[in-house]
Amino acid sequence: MGIAARGNYDLTQHSEGSGKTLDYFDEVTKERYIPHVIEPSLGVDRLVLALICSAYREDTIKDEKRNYLAFHPRMAPVKV
Repeated sequence: MGIAARGNYDLTQHSEGSGKTLDYFDEVTKERYIPHVIEPSLGVDRLVLALICSAYREDTIKDEKRNYLAFHPRMAPVKV
């Protein structure tokens, strides 16, 4: 098992081949960049990463931004 840490090579190649920009604009720093990609090669890591990404939520309550994970109830280890 390993990790394919390919930097921004893949997105740069896709961008050059398609002619479409794949860069990201950071509103805070006002900078554009092409994100780096880290891809777990196989196994439980990929599944856990997919579950965490799909559960990630951002919310604003009383002008305060919060980040949290909202897993589907079927993912809970115990029934509540």
